[in-house]
Amino acid sequence: INTVNIQDKRWALSRKIPINHFDSATYPDIKIRNVGKPIPQGYGVIKNAPTVCTNEEGSAPFNFKFLDTTNYAVKAIDQVYVEDAVVTHGDEDLTNATFSLSAGVYSARDKVSIDFQGYETGGILIDNGLDIIKDLMALYADVAFNSINYDTTEWNSAQTVVKDMCLFIEKEKSIIDIIGDICKSIPGSMVVQDDGLYTFKIRDPAKVPAGTIEVMELLEPPGVVYDSEEYLSSVLVQYNKDWKNNDFVTEIDTSQESAIFQLYKAYREKPFETLLVTEADAEAFATTILDLAGTIEPIFTITTKTQNINLELEDVVDAELYIFSDGTYGTVRCEVIGIEKNLTNYTVTLTLRRISDVTANIDQATLIKWQA
Repeated sequence: INTVNIQDKRWALSRKIPINHFDSATYPDIKIRNVGKPIPQGYGVIKNAPTVCTNEEGSAPFNFKFLDTTNYAVKAIDQVYVEDAVVTHGDEDLTNATFSLSAGVYSARDKVSIDFQGYETGGILIDNGLDIIKDLMALYADVAFNSINYDTTEWNSAQTVVKDMCLFIEKEKSIIDIIGDICKSIPGSMVVQDDGLYTFKIRDPAKVPAGTIEVMELLEPPGVVYDSEEYLSSVLVQYNKDWKNNDFVTEIDTSQESAIFQLYKAYREKPFETLLVTEADAEAFATTILDLAGTIEPIFTITTKTQNINLELEDVVDAELYIFSDGTYGTVRCEVIGIEKNLTNYTVTLTLRRISDVTANIDQATLIKWQA
């Protein structure tokens, strides 16, 4: 449902993180199997994350490190587990993200995990989805959050409705893929505008249209498809991840199942793995998905010249795509779900998903078959 459109700035986001690793010079008593493993990074409230013993070959107390604190301290350690059993820990150090366990609590090769609150700045947990993106961009892609790099007005507006998330980065992964995981949990898209500025577009069919594309702008008749694979009758939203066991709490929304079955005579359910934390946010996400995917809507493809080059993913636009028998045109409201800008031919090809009819009785009109 969501895409990340990075265009010519993609190279800056291909870097993989974490960038720091466990080594035997820093930790001479670390088990050889842990040498070279990335030191994880973590944002938000993290449940049951794995940890690494840094002196397993040495003597008690046994020391553990669970996060790279090169840039930030950790806000809190909530609970430590050995083989999923609650234990008491000691030597808690939030600046270095470390703690210790006694010999009576821990034995070699035991699986130790931890509930914790991740990176903080000024005592405030970094957990808003767009705050996490901004932080990753600044630290690892050298893109500071300012008006030189971002459309700060639109970004800040989007951030007010984005939920808190939990992100534990244990294995190396590209920044762009991590951003994609965040986008899928909103839903929305991070894009690079034609002026080179990053911004974030919330998927909101109720937003004010960016304008109207008139029939005279079309270079060819619009194409249309009806994708029966896109509709859903119910959704499963996975949230509050257990990072050690790769498990989730699941919110199931079947509130529209009966009505949608009456329309299409088939049930279609889909799971959504998210970085969301709370049940309330998972419920809101499920509602949003069903509002977007609860019906089979026509998907149009149109091509114009570059007068529409400023449109971006997630924008809403009105388009004259139908014609009545008396020669008047019918307009539909659509969201932009795909865009191709060809500066060689000076054309813009848009993929549009219908939201609603602007013109009344449009079912009595036909799709335009040639340019008027």
